Amino acid sequence: MNWGECKGEKVFERQVNPEEARSLLKMARLRKKDNERREVRDENVSLIIESHWETIKQLSTGLLILEGYKSYSQECLIEFLKEFHEIPEKDIQKMNQVRKLRNDIDYRGKFLDQDYLERNQEQIHNIIHKLEQKLETKLEDDT
Repeated sequence: MNWGECKGEKVFERQVNPEEARSLLKMARLRKKDNERREVRDENVSLIIESHWETIKQLSTGLLILEGYKSYSQECLIEFLKEFHEIPEKDIQKMNQVRKLRNDIDYRGKFLDQDYLERNQEQIHNIIHKLEQKLETKLEDDT
């Protein structure tokens, strides 16, 4: 699904709400900080990945809200980033991978091992950092 298909089907116009976007930024930072304190073990890697996705989702939703949209699709959140925020294709692919893993974790009880996190954590952290900076900058520009 591309952005054009998302709009009107799974993404709808809404009032811009900077306070809601600020609240999502604050929650994403809290979640990020909580993840950084966790001791990584095989038994909690899936929970950490799930939390990384939730952080990405909250930051993306904050950006979407500042553009006056509401999404009912996580896939469309990524399409929005791809369309309007110049996210590199390798980061788009990684976000889609983490989104799908999160769904496997939530709906099928999938367990991941430490090796997955070790191989992917730096890129995931960089994506979160970039989105956090974009949302922070957008909030500053809108004030």
